[in-house]
Amino acid sequence: MSHNLTDSVHVCELAAAGGGGSWSLWKTDGSPWGLSVTPGTCYLLVTMRYAACVDEFSPDGRRLRRIDLGRTGAFSPWHTVLLDGLSSQLVVGHGDKDDDRARVALVRVLDGRAVVERWYGGQPGSDAHLLTRPQHLAVGGRGGTLAVVDVFNDRVVLLDDQLHRVGVVVAPAVDRDAGWLASRTCWVGRRLCVAEVQSPDHHRLTAARLSLYDVR
Repeated sequence: MSHNLTDSVHVCELAAAGGGGSWSLWKTDGSPWGLSVTPGTCYLLVTMRYAACVDEFSPDGRRLRRIDLGRTGAFSPWHTVLLDGLSSQLVVGHGDKDDDRARVALVRVLDGRAVVERWYGGQPGSDAHLLTRPQHLAVGGRGGTLAVVDVFNDRVVLLDDQLHRVGVVVAPAVDRDAGWLASRTCWVGRRLCVAEVQSPDHHRLTAARLSLYDVR
């Protein structure tokens, strides 16, 4: 769990069934936001929102490298995930509803330097190919489909590995009218689990829940 106010990540190492777990605290050099675990290596990618970079940690808490996003145009990043199982290709969600851009970037890392290969999104908006806040990402499901939580449009946009839109998951109108917003997501097989918060004024949070969608 990232704690951006104390510049730290709280990590729970799970014990055997029924045995509980032990907590440790990893200090970060800056304010951590989105977290993701890389398949296979189980490294932790920590997105440093205000420093515009991604720190990669080993499973025992050693920082292995820092990937600078500052020159890519991916400012104020929310979340970063590994796309292809290799350490060279990342997907980054950045920007907010009041920024000039709210986009998803496909980033290749070469010799420690991050280079954007393509974008999805642009100026914040509600049109089909625009985003408002790409706050959380998840890779998996249908052959590696990328799920992007588009918060203030209350939807999850589905992209392929080239950032082409292949679908969208939208909550019922009655939920949107009640102030429910998609916040986080993960794949469970072919189903998409979406964590939602209720925020009638987009500031106060009054409730939270999980919704499960069968994506075909």
